[in-house]
Amino acid sequence: MASAIDTKYTQLIGANAWIGQPTTAEQACPDGVGYYRHYQGASIYWSPQTGAQLIHGLIRTKWAALGWEKSALGYPTTDELNAGSGKGRFNNFQNGTIIWKSGSAEAFAVYGLIYAKWGEQKWDVGELGFPVTDETETPDRIGRYNHFENNASIYWTPNTGAHIVKGYIRGAWADQGWERGRLGYPLTDELVTEGTNGRGRHSRFEGGEIRWTPEGGTKTTLYPVNIELWFSGFKCLEESNEISGSDEPYLFLGVSTSGQPQMPHETGVIGDVDKGEVTRFAKRLYSGTARDVILAVVIREHDEGDPHAFSGAFKSILDVGNAALASQTGGVSVPPEVVKLLSNKLSELVGADDDDVGRRAELLTQDYLIRMARQDEGGDPASDFTWELGSNSEGRYRLYFFVRKV
Repeated sequence: MASAIDTKYTQLIGANAWIGQPTTAEQACPDGVGYYRHYQGASIYWSPQTGAQLIHGLIRTKWAALGWEKSALGYPTTDELNAGSGKGRFNNFQNGTIIWKSGSAEAFAVYGLIYAKWGEQKWDVGELGFPVTDETETPDRIGRYNHFENNASIYWTPNTGAHIVKGYIRGAWADQGWERGRLGYPLTDELVTEGTNGRGRHSRFEGGEIRWTPEGGTKTTLYPVNIELWFSGFKCLEESNEISGSDEPYLFLGVSTSGQPQMPHETGVIGDVDKGEVTRFAKRLYSGTARDVILAVVIREHDEGDPHAFSGAFKSILDVGNAALASQTGGVSVPPEVVKLLSNKLSELVGADDDDVGRRAELLTQDYLIRMARQDEGGDPASDFTWELGSNSEGRYRLYFFVRKV
């Protein structure tokens, strides 16, 4: 008895000699669900849910590159068909489509919720036109996107859904760094702006909105973002080479900012710390409107000294930074010389009968903090970013920090 693939082949070969002769036997697919057979010019794939479908050319090449039936697309649900615009060809799949525009050197895949959003715009017939990329992971690894030929894109994240950004608004968003800029991901498609007689448009984003009118062009409004910066703990990567056994580190942590001064923190001596051990904390270092801040950390190893000896000096250094930043005008950006000033001041915190393990002062920009606040912190201890301080002789530690929106 002929299989569904053989029956399909018999139906097609008479008018489609280019399919050619079989080059493989009919075989089970690697996913264990369907079957396939390759031919000189095409392939036929079958599954119980989709039936037997013919796939060939650049669409087949793309599907193969994505992983055949084990890709996000799944099995084909149609043969190759003419695109609705009459300007290309496509195969639909269980979870999307691969479409090719006449004259193009490559076919592109659109699937999932981006595919559904594109469908709302009537696929290639609509104003977005044909895709010019596959669905692609965003650089921050949070979202997905497809670009389309008519100066348009669809961006998706689990938290924001799929939204269209197009035209001049898309251009302004791109100029500001796409999703990695202050605006973040789109929250809406492009909307008609009230009070403009239907002439104005706007899109809302996580961090603001972009408006456009024919007369005024684009205008970006940024929303204030309130955040918290937390220290969540450290891991001992190397113990010091002292003969006293386990290490006894203690830390000073704080930030300098042009806004409301923040209270620095000290951990006190943490006893009996061994290599590989994780110590967890929950110390909030900054709370307020996202702005450029300088994060400063000092780690010392307790011997015979007073672990509180530098408490006042550390706070004074942060106050110097606060004063220098408060005297600046023209925005919230931290000048490089202020970061250097704090770094130099921290280098003076030596002695007092305890060993210096490491110190660091670094600028955390407003954009960086907002970007960290938008992503989900992971791990144990929770972290959006880490620092490593110390040496193999004095002890080496990995510090964990995370940022959250409030």
